Amino acid sequence: MDLTTARQKIVSLAIEQLDKPYLYGGTTPKGFDCEGLVVWIMKELGFDFTRGTSEEWAAYPHATELTQGCAVFFYGGEETGPRPGHVGIFIGMESPEVARMISAFDEAKGVCWSSFSTVVDTESTEPLAYWGAVDLAALVAVPDPVPVPVPQQDPEPLPSEHPTGETWPEIDAFLSRCGLGELEYIYKSVKPLFEEAPKTGSTNELAAPEPAPDTNQPTLVPPQDEDPGAATPSPLVEGSTN
Repeated sequence: MDLTTARQKIVSLAIEQLDKPYLYGGTTPKGFDCEGLVVWIMKELGFDFTRGTSEEWAAYPHATELTQGCAVFFYGGEETGPRPGHVGIFIGMESPEVARMISAFDEAKGVCWSSFSTVVDTESTEPLAYWGAVDLAALVAVPDPVPVPVPQQDPEPLPSEHPTGETWPEIDAFLSRCGLGELEYIYKSVKPLFEEAPKTGSTNELAAPEPAPDTNQPTLVPPQDEDPGAATPSPLVEGSTN
């Protein structure tokens, strides 16, 4: 989730716990103490937050500016010594120097609204003097992944023709590795393809069939040469008999 969504969820979860009872050491909606409320909210967002107000203050980077959903820390008084003793969830500003938060305050008030001055004073010994904030949303937000450019690969060029235009280099290389028996097999396999090819100029046209002979026409027999040695018959004379 992004930062904006994380802040909205933190504020929403804190508001949902208003009027829940205060319980020292409590970390569930059945009862919270101040740091227990923050731990529960962060657990709902999948983050294992450190237990203990002073430990929380020491464990995480301090926010440079106050934003919604920050955990805000305060001096706890003489009981805690020179370290934070109270924590809440910052919700928004009432005025330029007065902010609103939700925290598990005490047994009398439980989880409630309260106001605080945003003037940071870590040297003050006054109870609930504001010390600073931790940006909880920054701990749970997952930045959008930066797209990784995919290198564009040029397509493999098609094999170029032979300078003479006769064949492909890859075919030449293949044939050069073939043995005599393999070449003979290839020759016998492709030879019928060329023998069955049309004899006309265009490979897309079939040769016209030759016309069938006409059986109704008389068959012409060429004259035969006479035998020069044969006797010439004598002309018949009128009145003569054989």
